[in-house]
Amino acid sequence: MPALAVWAKSLLLLPIVLSLRYYWRLHISRVAPNAVQEVRFYQVDNALVRTASAGFLARLDDSSFLHPWLCVLNWRAQSGTLYTLILMPDSVPDDVLRQLRVRVKFYG
Repeated sequence: MPALAVWAKSLLLLPIVLSLRYYWRLHISRVAPNAVQEVRFYQVDNALVRTASAGFLARLDDSSFLHPWLCVLNWRAQSGTLYTLILMPDSVPDDVLRQLRVRVKFYG
């Protein structure tokens, strides 16, 4: 992009910085109003998902991704809204993460 002026390059950088800030607050620091803060399983296919603004029953969506190094759990609320929880191996104890992967794999 050498043909663009410095102010134009800065203007192109603005959406990237704003997106980084939004997703950092949503998935890393979990302070956004719709960031998943806690999940408690109640039945095989239902869980109570708590965010900063509310708590509700949700089901695990088929678009969830499970890997030993990364778990991306997508929760579908009864209203149809999708909430995402990203878990790294060091964010929960090994045995809990293993139980979660088994539960999601066989019952999700």
